Amino acid sequence: MDMTPDNAFIEICESKKIGYNILTQFQSWRVAVINNGEELIPDPVIEMQKHDLTDEAFILIKGKCVLAIADGEDAPENITLIRMESQKLYNVKRSVWHACIRFPDSAVIVVENSETSLSNSPVAPLTTQQVIELRENLSTLNETYMRYFEE
Repeated sequence: MDMTPDNAFIEICESKKIGYNILTQFQSWRVAVINNGEELIPDPVIEMQKHDLTDEAFILIKGKCVLAIADGEDAPENITLIRMESQKLYNVKRSVWHACIRFPDSAVIVVENSETSLSNSPVAPLTTQQVIELRENLSTLNETYMRYFEE
């Protein structure tokens, strides 16, 4: 039995580069991985994004991550934090504001429509009060979070 896959039958992809990296794309969907290195601090969340045309799914595969979601039409309101668990799928529905807050040495798989872009995915800044509340709430979810923001 041959254990070497034929590239005509299967595509095997990986990326260990820091940041957002597309692994594969086919017709209307794409799969990417977002890697954070050990030296990177958690994202200092100051904005959120929503996708007007499609859902977006996240799967934590390594490390720690918090998913922030919010309602609101033109800007995020009523932010909710969800501590992601490894190997669970989190499907953020179309037009829901969200931010994936990644901790050092984490990796998250992203599955989204291949047409997703900044032209159909508005980004909105958080208010100063929202940023303060977000960081306070993150500190209750993960006590190590706040040490990255100590001045």
